[in-house]
Amino acid sequence: MPLVYITKYSLIKIGGILDIPYERSLSASKAIHTIIASHTKEKIFSSPELKVMTMTLAVNDILNTETADNIKIMNQRKSEFHSRKQRVIFYQDRLTYHYYKDCPNLLSDYNNFTIPVEIPEHRIEEYRQYFINNIDTFNRNEEAYYAQANAFFRVHMSPIKKSHHANSGKESVSSNNLLQSSTDEEDGKYIEEALSFFQTYKKTINKYGYASHLKEKLLQENKMSIEDYKIITAWHILKTNTKSEIISKIIKINQHSEQLFSEEVMIALGFHGCATCKTLNEKSINKALI
Repeated sequence: MPLVYITKYSLIKIGGILDIPYERSLSASKAIHTIIASHTKEKIFSSPELKVMTMTLAVNDILNTETADNIKIMNQRKSEFHSRKQRVIFYQDRLTYHYYKDCPNLLSDYNNFTIPVEIPEHRIEEYRQYFINNIDTFNRNEEAYYAQANAFFRVHMSPIKKSHHANSGKESVSSNNLLQSSTDEEDGKYIEEALSFFQTYKKTINKYGYASHLKEKLLQENKMSIEDYKIITAWHILKTNTKSEIISKIIKINQHSEQLFSEEVMIALGFHGCATCKTLNEKSINKALI
């Protein structure tokens, strides 16, 4: 079977459905701390960040070394029925893999929306389809959407919460391209840049650095100055590059693939082929036949 691409988001999702042996996690954690310790004794990553890095490496190791049959045994994914009960419109149960590195779905961001608690559980799927059919109305005029939805479901809905997610496939691809284009440069380039920045703005980073993903929220709530916001924004980018550099270095040492995995293994995990990729492939075949 061919090799296929998945996003970093999917890689993290796999970490939540696989029964990862303790030895794999321990080995990944030791490798990460060894590289960091070779550059600094400063605590530049939070425990949750280190946990995600460890899980990413452990999952990568499993995907590169285990057979599809073993993957099936390790797969602890809950049923689609359970996922459909989640109170969000897009429950992300249908994980996909991609045949093309430049597939637009691999690089796009996405929005999600909560399902109001006033919608009874037995009507969640009905509401989900209703919202998808009327999402243009919601985006154009929320007041009109609420009036129509309240009348249709005979409830008075609480405000729908919206969340924007940057598809980490975009971040992963750009980071990997950046790292691949600089393979001949000094080892640890991004770590050293991050450490230099950390020493310059140590007070601000120690105060906000572990919550860099919440910087917009802190700024909006006047809990962070605009100057600190700029510093933490730059720090967040540096941390992202540094984490990618560390993970890429360990994967390279292990002689593993970083982005491409066996389609057979992805199928064993319950993934499905990207419909857009299939369309692109069909167009490519038809073009070649002309």
